[in-house]
Amino acid sequence: MNAHRIFAIATLALTAFACPPGRAGMIVEVQDPRQIAQQQQVIFPQAEVKVVAFEFESASGDERGKQLAKGLHDQFLAKIQYLPGGAIVTYVAKPGEKIQSYRVTVEQAARQQKAQIAVWGRVLADAKGAVRTNMRITLIERPPGISAEYANTAQRAARAPVSTRGVIDAPVTQTRIDFTTVAGDISPLANFLSGLVRYYKGSARDGAVASRWLNGSVVDFRKYLAAVDEKADMSAAAQAHLYLARALVRLAAVDKANSATLLGRAKDDADQAARLNAYDAEAPTVQAVIAARMNAPAALTQSYLSKAIAAAPLDSTARVN
Repeated sequence: MNAHRIFAIATLALTAFACPPGRAGMIVEVQDPRQIAQQQQVIFPQAEVKVVAFEFESASGDERGKQLAKGLHDQFLAKIQYLPGGAIVTYVAKPGEKIQSYRVTVEQAARQQKAQIAVWGRVLADAKGAVRTNMRITLIERPPGISAEYANTAQRAARAPVSTRGVIDAPVTQTRIDFTTVAGDISPLANFLSGLVRYYKGSARDGAVASRWLNGSVVDFRKYLAAVDEKADMSAAAQAHLYLARALVRLAAVDKANSATLLGRAKDDADQAARLNAYDAEAPTVQAVIAARMNAPAALTQSYLSKAIAAAPLDSTARVN
């Protein structure tokens, strides 16, 4: 049963609806949106991975932005209730008020709350009044990427062989994920968000302890991809495939017996990401890491890195790789 109580954050007066024990979530009804910009008390300060969400923007007099934000909050919370260290805080203004009217950004609130992820959205209505939703995820703190050792010895004519050794680094560089318009059910977006949070948790660990969270991340991203038309939102689908590839690479390092199979699946997802978004340097860099881990010919690994440089010529990591 939800508990209702008054919760004070600095000079901001608000009503907070706390979730049952063991579920780290709070919907905060803001009484004076102008005060959100001020320094606030951190909610769930011990959270390992925290999401901060705002009510979705909507037309004047339309309260569905609040309803959708609360719906996403509840769906996401149901998915992470058994994820220790996961938390979500959702801000909604009191009836008749809109947070966005005060130009407060969700990123600003997320940083104050020491959150890793910020979520924002917009509610649109078509001519028949049907609800359509846009959502954006911003990574305030990026999760770890993946890397691989690289070694190559080239035999030059009439010269001694030249040996190259180093590390190919594939960090998470995309800090904003914009989703195309979704009509009706927003549960696929909750699946994506849940998969992302589980990747945060699993990627911060080594060994068998990471397997549970990484496998959970894979399941959630697969659910997202199964529920959406990738042709309608190729950019977000590419990001889902990239996180799947990263999670599978990390699982391959843990599960030695199934390493080859997991790396093969990771390659499939990285290839899908590259197909869906040829302009994202993250995809060929992830492909290069996987190729190096699979002991592919050096020429193949180098071709991926060349594509990454072509896609992002000013990226220092691409040039170092």
